[in-house]
Amino acid sequence: MKYIFVGTDNNLYTKTEFSNEPKKIEDTKKYIQILQLKDSSFVTVGKDDNLLYLKTDIDSRPEPVPNSGKFKQILQLKNGSFAGIGLDNTIYKKETINSVPIAVPDGACCFKNILQLQNDTFSVLGSGGGIYKKDAIDSKEVLTGPGVFIDYIELDDKTFALIGEGNLLYTKAKLEDMFTEVSDEGKYKKIIQLEDKTFACIGSDNKIYTKNKINDKPVQKGIGEFINIIEYKQQGLSILFKVFILFIILVFAILFYYLRVSKFINS
Repeated sequence: MKYIFVGTDNNLYTKTEFSNEPKKIEDTKKYIQILQLKDSSFVTVGKDDNLLYLKTDIDSRPEPVPNSGKFKQILQLKNGSFAGIGLDNTIYKKETINSVPIAVPDGACCFKNILQLQNDTFSVLGSGGGIYKKDAIDSKEVLTGPGVFIDYIELDDKTFALIGEGNLLYTKAKLEDMFTEVSDEGKYKKIIQLEDKTFACIGSDNKIYTKNKINDKPVQKGIGEFINIIEYKQQGLSILFKVFILFIILVFAILFYYLRVSKFINS
């Protein structure tokens, strides 16, 4: 598993390569979003109830999150806490995933998406397509730059790729700047930058496309129709594996101690 998708049928799918046939995940729920957490587990947003669910791994049974709240989008911040867009289109924060969601003070309505940028400030996409900036999650949002957009991301080099009206792709050096259209003959609903700095996109036809560089023409890959995509990131040793390693070390330590004591007694 390398890529995880939410299909147009709101089921979860995985692929090891974009050209592969998608593998459907057998699940009891349907979703609009899946997010990988820092501990390699997953939180999902249910399609029918907008509640949050936890999955220890992609194949595990979804467990309802206590004090979930209802969300359209959820984001884990760099400090491990959470922020998201509620069902009422306002911004909420959660200290932990199980905490009661708290409405952000002075938050205006209405928003569709929230990002934490590399400089630790925040950017939110308004329901009308405008982009706003927030110096902190609790600070007042300020409209920044021209343009109407349906989605956007910050790239590794701190510039921005944006999907605007007509599903066309644009770039900005800074959010305050004028946008520049990418003449690549593509139309998109979503774009992500992968760990290798290339791009995966969901086209306006809900199919997957890839681009080596932002200005390249999109190349359609594989079969399946999707509304969301994430790249699975290996976060290091899992907690269970770490516990197993510690158990093995403890067993060897006890065995070593026993042999030393036995040798001392026998001598």
